[in-house]
Order: sequence, then structure tokens, then C-alpha cells
Amino acid sequence: MKVLAINGSHRTGRSTSKLLQMALDDFAAQGWDTELIELADKHIEYCIGCNSCLRDKTCPLLSREGDQMQEVLDAIMESDAVIVGSPNYFENVTARMKTFIDRTRPQSHMEINPLAGRVAGIVCTTGLSNCGIDVTAAVLQRFCNACGWITGYSWTVATCESGVDENGEVTYRRSADLDPQAQASLHSLTGSMMDLAQKLR
Repeated sequence: MKVLAINGSHRTGRSTSKLLQMALDDFAAQGWDTELIELADKHIEYCIGCNSCLRDKTCPLLSREGDQMQEVLDAIMESDAVIVGSPNYFENVTARMKTFIDRTRPQSHMEINPLAGRVAGIVCTTGLSNCGIDVTAAVLQRFCNACGWITGYSWTVATCESGVDENGEVTYRRSADLDPQAQASLHSLTGSMMDLAQKLR
């Protein structure tokens, strides 16, 4: 079985990427094949709202030179489980993640959805714990629902905020992947996903 992690961060190899890799390591330890896609390393054109996909059941941008959306779609189709991750930007996912989400419309909104049936999980990172991360996670949850992906214990949220010092000032971790609560939550997430995937085989 295979699990794919899709990172919507603009910064590769940082907090969100590290958490996604931790999740993949859990799967790998149980014999799963794993893959991490950094959307920052892919060129994905913006959806232009042309509605050609409603008529032709495909996106004309897939044939545009340099567009790499098909590579991501192929990776999803080869996977039994998908984890989507994004930092919290102004109570939402990043622009890269939103562009990717928009470009799945020809698949997830067709009469027969080829993406459906996969187990899914969500990873979000943020600086402060009270700055809208729940909205970011909800956006990814709605995306998973639109794709027909099955989520059980679905969210892991990590924060750089580590507490308050004696002067009432917020203290920070070096990066959100060092959040111990998030690490524990992540292991619960991956365990739930693997259990659910096995039950659905």
C-alpha cells in the first residue's frame, strides 16, 4: 500500500514538511510505500474558470507547457492514502495549496470521481495557537470531503507558540514540528489512517 503527502508550504523542508515526513515514517515502519510532494517544487497553473472541464471532463491547462498538475494527480491515483498539509496564512491555506485544490475540480466534481475512496489526513502549522488555524484545517477538511476522501481522526495542528514567560510575553519554539502535542497527535492520526485503510481493503 502507498501513502502520499502533499505539502502546500512555500518553504520546502521546514515545519510542515518535517511533520509530513514524520507521518510518512510511521507508514514506512509498517511497510507502506511513501512519497512526499512539495508543491513549491511544482509548477501548477492557476485555474482560470473556463468551465471546459464540465464539457470535456478534463482540464485544458494539463496540456500547457510546463504545467505539472498531472504528475500530482498521477501520484494521488497511485496512492491508497493521502495527507495534505499547509501552514496557516491569514486563516486559510497557502496560495499554492489553494491553486492545487482549484485544479482538482475536473476530477472531484465529475459524475464519476476517480479520486474518491482514499483515506485522508490533514496537517496544519501555525505561529500562534489562536490565529485561525481551525479555519485552515476546516478548508482542508472540506477539500477532502469534495474529493470523496475518507477521514477519521483527521487533523494534526502544530504551533510555534510554546507558552508565556514571567513577563507575560509569548515564547516560541524554533519550528512547529517541535510541538510535542502535535507529535503525539500525528502518531494518532497515522495509526487511525492505517487502521481505516486496512478495514477498507
